[in-house]
Amino acid sequence: MAYNEFAYFYDEFNGEADYEALYACVVRDKAEQLGLSGGLLLLRQDLLKLDLYGTIRGAVSTFDTFNHIPDLDKAIANAGFFMEKGGVLLFDMNTPYKHQNVLGENVFTFEEEDASCVWRNHYSAADRRVEISVDIDYRETGEHFHEQFYEYTYDLDTIRAALEKHGFALESVCDGESFGPLTDESERYFFCAVKQYTQLEEQ
Repeated sequence: MAYNEFAYFYDEFNGEADYEALYACVVRDKAEQLGLSGGLLLLRQDLLKLDLYGTIRGAVSTFDTFNHIPDLDKAIANAGFFMEKGGVLLFDMNTPYKHQNVLGENVFTFEEEDASCVWRNHYSAADRRVEISVDIDYRETGEHFHEQFYEYTYDLDTIRAALEKHGFALESVCDGESFGPLTDESERYFFCAVKQYTQLEEQ
């Protein structure tokens, strides 16, 4: 699978590689293996500065990408701008419950034969975000890897409002792990939204 190959590159380069470029290479290689390369346009862009050079009929966002964007409204607006009427947007996001109660102020430690990993979290209600830092120590080489990033918290009403503002109807939302009904302790949302008009119709 492409994800597994990307994860391999991630481990091999110990944080020094350009992961987005590596992932694009994996996707391109897989497309060539499947004979699909002639029909794909692979772009590497900032989601807040998106330009797709035409319209699309669907989009999929995974690995809670939208949680890493401080301006969710802008990201959904960009997706909506290029989406044709009837186009489908599928995406997942971590829930406020996960940010507050699972990550929260917790520290997770993982010990393996070749490395140890410490995952630290700090939740700020005022900033509606979780600060995450990951430290990995490799036993054989003595190398140390550190990464720090944020996940932003969006509640269901905020997400729904952003979708509707930019022409999407929220067709369904479910638990992103069980794909059953949402509960108070669901850690991930999975959304299906449908564009109600093209950008030209809006204008």
